[in-house]
Amino acid sequence: MPHTLYKIHYAHGLAYIGRTKQKLSDRLRGHFFKKPMHREIDIDAVTLIEYAELPSVADMYVWEVLLINALKPMHNHDDKARDELDAELATLCSRLEFKPYTTPLIDKWKMQIAERDRADAEKRKAEIARGIEGLEMRRKKRAGEITEDEYWDWMEG
Repeated sequence: MPHTLYKIHYAHGLAYIGRTKQKLSDRLRGHFFKKPMHREIDIDAVTLIEYAELPSVADMYVWEVLLINALKPMHNHDDKARDELDAELATLCSRLEFKPYTTPLIDKWKMQIAERDRADAEKRKAEIARGIEGLEMRRKKRAGEITEDEYWDWMEG
């Protein structure tokens, strides 16, 4: 089973450092698709993903906290101290070598997320239109322009 640390970069800086014992593609998918227990990452803002394999779970945990405190990624909040690391600890960070991570799945995920977002926007637009129409139907009912039955037929339809 892999013990993987990963870094996600945006154009303007380091966005997130994470760890996983599962396949990295599965973990990344959780971030991009806003799954529970995953920090939300904007797939369209990602410019680079890097990873490092570690020999043990303990190493993975220690390196994650060390890197979070040395590099201060914008989306890491847990385990991030406000003060700075000791200089000797900070220099350790350069010893861990990360490799670029690529997968053709990212393009597929971008299309799936864009389609989901379009569908969500259409749904919100329809809900807003129905709400506006509901206001108009209540106004018509109060004004006597439609009957109580016509109003409730519309509400149930």
